[in-house]
Parts: sequence; C-alpha cells; structure tokens
Amino acid sequence: LQFYAEARGGFSFMSDQTFRFARAGLSDATTKAKVGSSWMAGAALGVNLNNAFRVEAEYLYRRNTLKNVSTPALSAPGSGDFNSVFIMGNAYYDFEGWKFSSVPVRPVIGLGLGVAQEIDVDLTGGGRSVNYSGSDFAYQALAGVRLEYDSGWYSSVGLRYANASKARLKGPAGTLRANYAPISTVISIGYRF
Repeated sequence: LQFYAEARGGFSFMSDQTFRFARAGLSDATTKAKVGSSWMAGAALGVNLNNAFRVEAEYLYRRNTLKNVSTPALSAPGSGDFNSVFIMGNAYYDFEGWKFSSVPVRPVIGLGLGVAQEIDVDLTGGGRSVNYSGSDFAYQALAGVRLEYDSGWYSSVGLRYANASKARLKGPAGTLRANYAPISTVISIGYRF
C-alpha cells in the first residue's frame, strides 16, 4: 500500500438554470438564472491499493456566479453565487500509459460517491439579500492523465462531472430546486509517501 496527499484546483462550469421556488400555500414560481464560470479548490487523502487501483477521501469547494435572477423573496432581479461543498469517496483506475521525457504518463478514470454537504445560493437585489441552502447525495465521474515523477511527486489534469440535482434548498418562506450538475477542469499536484 502507498498513501498519497493531493491538492487540486481548477474552474467550474454549469449551464444556465431554471430555479423553481416552492412556497407554502402559493403556486410554484420559476425563473431563469444565468450561471457564470468560476473557481474550485480542494484536497484529497488516498491510498494506492496496487499499481492500478486507488481510493481516496476528497473535500472540494466549487463556486459559480449568478446574474439577473428573479425570486419571490426579492423585489428586483438580483445577482449572487451558486456554491457547493462536496465530501466524496473516489475510486480510480490508472491505466498503463507511456513515457514522456522519461516521465510515466497514465490515463485515469474514476467514480465518486458522497454528499453535497452544502449547496448554497446567495442572492442580492432590490436592497435585500437572501440565502437558500441544502444538502443531498452526490456522485461524480472523472477522467484525465497523471504524470508520476521519480521523486514521489506527481501531477494530473482532467475533467469531472458532478451531480447533486435532487437537492432542495431551504430559504425565505419556501424551497428552491435546481439542477446542480457542474463540469470542472481540474489540475492537481500530490505526493506519494
């Protein structure tokens, strides 16, 4: 067994959303939300089980911007952010690859299960601020390439698709539902002990 620690960061992208607001005693309200890209960052601790399989525990924070969002809780369209904290268990398969200037390069695929411990929508508009937040089951799929250096250090680059689309976010006088499914580009650096 070989343990490793890794820091990772990158950019988070998400399609524009249709927010559905459910309010007690009133009909649901829907609104379009323009979602912008922003950053993500996190860390992981893991173990190589053999030359191909490894598992890890991951903590990851994502942030996306929101623009021109209408909500029954605000008197005017607002802007804000659409954030999340994912706590995941990931499993990877590292394929035999090739060498680039004597550095092994290995294609990687992976799957993760866990919890979106907090999905958070913060909005400001019309002189007011509101917050909707909630948690739910989450999963993700990952793919990329990993460069393994002789010193014990390694780096990787990849893409990941995450999904926690069933979350109901609680807020002022009701709940908000949205399709939370970001795609992220990720660059990582780690060390094998």
